[in-house]
Amino acid sequence: MHRTWSPSRIADYQLVRINSLWNRASQDIPYYRRLVKKFGLPASFRSLEQYIATIPPLTKDVFLNKALPYWHQRPRPDRRRLTGGSTAVPIQIPAWRREFEENRLDKWLGRSWYGIDPHDRLLLYWGHAHLLGEGWRGRVNGWSRLIKDLLQNYRRYSCYDMSEAALRKAGQRLLESKAHYVMGYSCYLDRLARTNAHLSSVTSDLGLKAVIAAAEGFPFGDSEAQIERVLRAPVAMEYGSVETDLVAHTHPNGGYRVLWNSYLLEYCPGPTLQEVFVTSLFRRCTPLFRYKLNDYYEFTKSSRHVEDCSALSFFRVVGRSNRPIVLPSGQTLHSESITHIVRDTPKITGYQFVSWKDKVTLHVTTSEPLENEEIMRICGMARRVDPQLGELLRILEVPSLEYSIAGKTPMVLYKDRPYSAGNSDLL
Repeated sequence: MHRTWSPSRIADYQLVRINSLWNRASQDIPYYRRLVKKFGLPASFRSLEQYIATIPPLTKDVFLNKALPYWHQRPRPDRRRLTGGSTAVPIQIPAWRREFEENRLDKWLGRSWYGIDPHDRLLLYWGHAHLLGEGWRGRVNGWSRLIKDLLQNYRRYSCYDMSEAALRKAGQRLLESKAHYVMGYSCYLDRLARTNAHLSSVTSDLGLKAVIAAAEGFPFGDSEAQIERVLRAPVAMEYGSVETDLVAHTHPNGGYRVLWNSYLLEYCPGPTLQEVFVTSLFRRCTPLFRYKLNDYYEFTKSSRHVEDCSALSFFRVVGRSNRPIVLPSGQTLHSESITHIVRDTPKITGYQFVSWKDKVTLHVTTSEPLENEEIMRICGMARRVDPQLGELLRILEVPSLEYSIAGKTPMVLYKDRPYSAGNSDLL
């Protein structure tokens, strides 16, 4: 990526890429052909400003309606992007295997700012969705993931279980790992550091280059400071989604740098807090034109942009931190465990985990009633995440999910039981 390019040259590059991708999509994809006809959209754009002012935003609702295809059908999709997302709406997006290679160097650019290179060993605190399948396919997925991790010099540790005992084991695994850097879900890393505060006197010997937080925001204002104090390494953060891949990465000098060669992140003059709209700049089976990520990010006076349209840097992402799951016994699980057990069921259009004092329920909205086989499959995956979860979980199909005062759909609800972590209330 040419970081020395002038702002005008960056804008020209992004406009050329958008025009090329839009021209192809507006001819080949039924959804975009309909938009062209409905709104009289042009075949190309004179400027980034015209593009942003002309194209209607792409929302997650479009991905839930497969009646009008929103993806390239040639070549045929050979992959899917599966996400439950922070909005508790599972989405399956057609993809090509080759598109995952298009911007694979972006993550290494961000990591290089912290002195990390591809040969360094990573300890990854992440979900183990590859182990939730059944039968021979499940075993093949497990072995395939293990081989890929070894080839990439990863060591993986499941972050589903966030009980104190599991977190202490995770801390011990870190001491034994010989890792050069650590990566994990933001909320998990926060809990890992707080539970293993007693290790702060020995973690400096590990010489970690960085601790990379991803997938969600930190739960507390002092999360980053706690992690740095205990793990004795700078904290970095990735910003992106399953739908987009990596869009921006923090820099040691502060704030986030946008990976502008792969994505246009929209900027609007004036407000410091802005909604995120993303456009992909490389060829994908499902192109993203002004995709609404349902996030907000914050600018400061030092944030950079081009043509009052395209952000090159920003201060921080606001929100995106989900509550953990709490079982009646007090066992705590990361919210991604629920995402991973429902996202493979196409009929589920929304979900919400409800924690009670004596029971746990999974409320789901569906496009059509679930078959008993599908319910049993979800319960079987829940059992593999945690035996108690699988034993207690009851699935209830509901007409709609509960909303917060802000109009959002919380992924996890607590009923008739408060939940607190240390002195900080997560409610």
